[in-house]
Amino acid sequence: MKPCIMCKNGKLVDGSTTFATDSGELLVVIRKVPALVCQTCGEEYLDQDVTRQLLQKVENSIHAAESVVIREYEAA
Repeated sequence: MKPCIMCKNGKLVDGSTTFATDSGELLVVIRKVPALVCQTCGEEYLDQDVTRQLLQKVENSIHAAESVVIREYEAA
C-alpha cells in the first residue's frame, strides 16, 4: 500500500468520494467516484483514468446546457 502524501502516516484503501465542480454557470456533482482514501486523515486520491472520465462528464454537461447536474459515477 502507498502511504498518504498529506499526512505521511495513513494507508490508502479503496473507497469512494463525491466530485463537485462549479464553473459559475454550471454545478456538476458526481457521487460514488472510486478513489483511494487515507485511513488516517481522509485525503482522497483519484487515478488518471477516473479523472479523465470525470472531466469528460463535466464537458458533456456543459455542451448539454444543463445548469445543475447530480449523477452517480459509472465507469466507461
